[in-house]
Amino acid sequence: MEGYYWRDYDTNDIPNDAILGGTDGNGNTYVGQTADPYVGILPGEIDEIDKRMYYEFGYVIYSTTVDVKILCSQQPEKLQWIPTKANTKISSFKDKKLILGGHAFNSTQLIGRITLENGAVAVGRILVLEESLTAIFVRKQGKTVLDLEDNNIGLLTLALDVRRHYPPRIKRPPTHEEPKDASTYPS
Repeated sequence: MEGYYWRDYDTNDIPNDAILGGTDGNGNTYVGQTADPYVGILPGEIDEIDKRMYYEFGYVIYSTTVDVKILCSQQPEKLQWIPTKANTKISSFKDKKLILGGHAFNSTQLIGRITLENGAVAVGRILVLEESLTAIFVRKQGKTVLDLEDNNIGLLTLALDVRRHYPPRIKRPPTHEEPKDASTYPS
């Protein structure tokens, strides 16, 4: 198991192992993913109150309960929202695994969140172009927020177990010098 997994979302039940994404002012939101038949697979947020997933594309907010998955983990402590900003290169996250939110028209979509002026924490998609984080798209009161300049973007990552990537250290047996004179050996 990689540390996280996508489950089919049942509107009657938010699983106990679901990953909390943020808040929308009325309640919690969770990290979701849907297959939009015209665009691709997109991340967004699942609202615990109205049980719908909200996602953005083309500056339009969509909602659905069809073909929705919810991000879950048995090890939520390994999932981290790390601060980042627009134009950050993907290669700068060497010790983290980026959580893929989806693909839209051959562009990578990562999972991000930002804090809005009203204190709500909105989950959305981070567009990746030319190996750089380009912008985050989230919903705010039913409208799209495109943020290029916010330096308080959270990017969802999985902490890597660095020990997994390096061979274990080999303990060498202690070296003992042999006595030069055989008479010094105990009999």
